[in-house]
Amino acid sequence: MATKCDTMPTAVWVWDMTTLELTAVLLHMNPVKSFKFAPQNHQLVIATGQTRTFVWTPSGACVVELPRNDFTAQAPASLNVNKIQWNPRGSNLILTDQTVAILAFPSDDLVGVGNGQQNI
Repeated sequence: MATKCDTMPTAVWVWDMTTLELTAVLLHMNPVKSFKFAPQNHQLVIATGQTRTFVWTPSGACVVELPRNDFTAQAPASLNVNKIQWNPRGSNLILTDQTVAILAFPSDDLVGVGNGQQNI
């Protein structure tokens, strides 16, 4: 389970529900806007209103840079993620800001691959 306290808006607290113990405290530079666990695994995606998301699993964490929109003049060049919504099967998720949404297909092996910075 993951929780957030309004008095510490940049922190996400991750709890192990089998032992009722604190597993991790994830501190960010910006206030956390949204966070959701994948429905089928222990992959936690965190949004802080930036053009990147953060992924945590019990085995590690990484930063996921979102692609820029260079295709249309009508859409903003980048998405500052404020909300995360997983598909019930966990195969994809929607990342949204105030006006734009993208459909993402995260890999199960995002964490622990390469230099910790991945593209989604």
